[in-house]
Amino acid sequence: MLIIDQGSSTTEELSATNDLSVRRHEDEEEIADVNWKGKGKATAQDMNELVSLVDSSIDAFTVDWTQYAPPEGLTHVGDIDSEMVVQIIERSMERVKARILVEEEERRPKEVANKEGENLEQPEDVESPSDEDSTPMDKAGWPLRSNQDNARGDDARPFPNELPKRPGGRALRNFFRKFNSGPEHGESSAAGAARSRFQMSSPGELLSHSARKRFVSDLIKKATGEDSATHGPEEPEEPGGPQVECVSCLEDFNPKYTVRAPCHNYCVPCFRRLVVSACQNEQHWPPKCCLNNIPDHTIRANVNELQWLEYRERAIEWNRPVADRIYCSQPECSLFIRPEYIILGQSVARCTDGHYTCLICRNAQHEGEICPQDEDMIRTNELAELAGWKRCNTCQAFVEHSEGCQHMTCRCGAQFCYVCGARWRTCSCTMIHLSVFKQQAESRRTERLERQAREEAEIQEALRLVREFEREEEERARVLREKERRLAKERRQRRKEERIRQTVTQFEELREIFSELHETQRTLVQQSQDNRARQLQIKGDAVRRRMLDMHELERETQRAKA
Repeated sequence: MLIIDQGSSTTEELSATNDLSVRRHEDEEEIADVNWKGKGKATAQDMNELVSLVDSSIDAFTVDWTQYAPPEGLTHVGDIDSEMVVQIIERSMERVKARILVEEEERRPKEVANKEGENLEQPEDVESPSDEDSTPMDKAGWPLRSNQDNARGDDARPFPNELPKRPGGRALRNFFRKFNSGPEHGESSAAGAARSRFQMSSPGELLSHSARKRFVSDLIKKATGEDSATHGPEEPEEPGGPQVECVSCLEDFNPKYTVRAPCHNYCVPCFRRLVVSACQNEQHWPPKCCLNNIPDHTIRANVNELQWLEYRERAIEWNRPVADRIYCSQPECSLFIRPEYIILGQSVARCTDGHYTCLICRNAQHEGEICPQDEDMIRTNELAELAGWKRCNTCQAFVEHSEGCQHMTCRCGAQFCYVCGARWRTCSCTMIHLSVFKQQAESRRTERLERQAREEAEIQEALRLVREFEREEEERARVLREKERRLAKERRQRRKEERIRQTVTQFEELREIFSELHETQRTLVQQSQDNRARQLQIKGDAVRRRMLDMHELERETQRAKA
């Protein structure tokens, strides 16, 4: 008989069992020395069976260390104050626990798959214990058929295993659709309201509704003072036909009597007011509907002749950029000058009242003079003065003397003296004056060429100096970049070496700390295990002594009975 203390742990039971297995040979020897009689043989036989059962349980029992918490000695750090050491120990233990969890998760699906495989390997006709109790079995272990089963013939119909399917929901949907008189796939609230209103309204109600709308429209027109001349003749409405809404006045009209813009419909009076407003204010130009320009042919077909002419005038003026528009220079006129009244050859423009305006300065025409703001003409006059050109006293065209006397004939037929510019044979200039004039012109031309050459040389020298300076700056910047790159590389190398040295020093310190800590933890764990083993040994000895006493008492009892 084996008695184990219920208060002991699993480890204590294992230790006690091991202790019993170690002392198994001694017990067998003591049992062999005893002369058993009568029922004592049965007691010795039970003892042998108990010892074999303990041995088999020891062989089958395996301790899974992953199911237990780590020893307390592994978390002991002693008098170490380093947070890094504490973090390394904690993270190491957490990593081990995480690996155990991962292995457990990987093992569970395999166990489930093995169990399912075992279940599939079992025969299908194996019944549960409850069925075994209620069903009679034959000698071979197979269930016998009941009297009712024997009485029932093979042609008996079994009860149906499946219930009849529920009818689909289409019939119910069709019922509600017919009841509500709505479409099969549903509709919006606005569509439902419109449908019900259409179904409930009779033709008489529709006519009365249109009459009420016409009456309200007439009242509004009379209140605002708009007569039929402004809106044009009223057209008869067709109560039963479709109507569209004017986006401006929000009234309903027959589509035949509205103007279709790119986006919406307008009644004719509202459309004409839109065009007139655009012609009166440039900010509203051109006429638009939802930021889309209304085509010219739509406007031409729906406005009167005066409005169309005004629209064309505004289109010619406002379709041109503001910088290209020419207005009359007279303050009391200030009319826009159309492009066909611009004279480009004279750089002037004439308005319909006969006022001339300079195209360059936008002021009045300069009589017989060039515009002071005409930069091109000013530079041309300077070039003519330096080259010795003369103007024709009739057409003001420039003329250059190539050879011959001072008598010049312009292409316009005018004859004049090249030296003084007076009409021919009205001056006393000679060839000597012509040669002096040409020498002076030549000297001015030479000076101009020399000045241009000096300026060109100065510009080239300046460009050379700029290129030289840029090259020096680039070289200086390159040297500076190379120096900064070299210094940065040296700094990085020094920082790297310093980090390596610090890392090596830190690892050496951690190695020494962990070596000492390992010895300390190993000693603590060993001491804890020794104490635990000693306690288990004491408990095992006590249990063994109790068992021997009980066995001895049983032997004495058996002897007394014998």
